[in-house]
Amino acid sequence: MGSVKLRFVIFIHILLLLAIVVPGCGGSDITNQVNAIVKSERFSIFEWEVSAIAGAIWDSTRIHESPDRSDVVIAYFDALHDGKAETADGTPLIKLRPRVEKIIQQQTRDVLSDLDIKNPAGNFLGIHFPPMNFELSVPPDLLVTSPRDKIELLKEVRLQPDLTTIRKESIESQAEQLGISAMVTELGGMGTFPSFVSSSASLQEVLNDAAHEWLHQYLAFTPLGFRYVLDLMGISPNYDIVTINETVAGIFGNEVGALVYEKYYSKYKEETEQPEKVSAFDFNAVMRNIRLNVDSLLAAGKIDEAEQYMDNQRDYLQTKGYYIRKLNQAYFAFYGTYASEPTSVSPIGVKINEIRDESSSLKVFIGCVSGISSVEQLGVSCNE
Repeated sequence: MGSVKLRFVIFIHILLLLAIVVPGCGGSDITNQVNAIVKSERFSIFEWEVSAIAGAIWDSTRIHESPDRSDVVIAYFDALHDGKAETADGTPLIKLRPRVEKIIQQQTRDVLSDLDIKNPAGNFLGIHFPPMNFELSVPPDLLVTSPRDKIELLKEVRLQPDLTTIRKESIESQAEQLGISAMVTELGGMGTFPSFVSSSASLQEVLNDAAHEWLHQYLAFTPLGFRYVLDLMGISPNYDIVTINETVAGIFGNEVGALVYEKYYSKYKEETEQPEKVSAFDFNAVMRNIRLNVDSLLAAGKIDEAEQYMDNQRDYLQTKGYYIRKLNQAYFAFYGTYASEPTSVSPIGVKINEIRDESSSLKVFIGCVSGISSVEQLGVSCNE
C-alpha cells in the first residue's frame, strides 16, 4: 500500500507541475509591469514542487506517527506559545516539527474517514486522495492588486516569505505608480502539495488551515476546483469562483479542525479557562460598514475620497487595538474572497451557508458544491 500511496503523491506533483509550466493566455501590460517589479522576489512554486517530490519519496520510507500522540503536539504548541525554542524536556522545536506534522496529518485523515470523505471520485476503492500532507513553515508573501475605481482582484503574485516592511512598501509604491491599488500581505497557508501552513499559528489555526488547504487540493479534481485552477493560471479569471472556493474551504476547514480538536485535544483544555471578555467595539460591524462606504464612494467616482477615507479608518482602527498596515482597494479585494469575512459584501457567503444548513452532512455539502462551475448554480439543493 505504501508504494501505491507514493505513486499517488508523485502523480499529484506532476499534475501541479504541468499546471505551472503550461502558459496562460498572455499578460496585459500592467501584468507584465507588475511581474517586472517583483522579478527578484517571486516565489517559485515550480522549484518548491520539484524539491517536494524528493521529500515525498523520502517521507514514504519513514515510520508513521500514531494519532494518539497528542501529548507531543501539545508540548510543541505550548513551547511555541511561550516563545521558546524547545519543549519542557529540552527537545528543539525544529526537530520536533516533522513529528507534529505527521501526527496532525494522521489525526485529520482519521476524522475525514469518520466523515466518510476519502476522495473526489466517490470514495473509489476507499483510497484517501489527495493524501493529507502539509508542512509547518513560513508561507510566501502575496502581492495583491486591484483597480482603483472598483474592488476587484486584478493580479496576485506569490513572493518570498518574510519580506521587510520597507521592501513591501517599496513594491506597493512601484505598483501603485501604474495606476492600481496594491498590497503585500502574509498568507496563513497555501494549497500547494504539500501545502504550507503557518508555523507561527496556534494549534486550532493549524488544524483548521491544514483541512482548508487539503480541500483546495481535493476540489482541484472537481468542476469547482478546476475552475479555480483556470483562474489561478490566468486562463479564465473569475472572482466569483475564487470566492466560492475560498468560502467552501473556510467552512470545511473550520468544521474539520473543530472535530479534530474535539477528538484528540479537548481533554487538554484547562478547566479553569476563563471566558473571553466581550468588547464593546464590534470590529466586524465596523469593517463591514467601511467596506460599504468605500463601495459607495467608488461607485460615485470619488476615488481620492475613498482612499483618504480608508487611510483615516485604518488610523481609527489602530486606536481600538486593530493594526492594519495597508487598508485599500487591494486589501478588500483579497479578503473579500472569503465571503464569511466582514470585508466581503458578496451574497455568495449567505448562499453557501444556506446550502450547508440544508445538507445532512459535511460529506453531502462537499459533494454538492464541488459540482458547481458557476455562481448561478448556487441555488441548487443538496438534499440527498
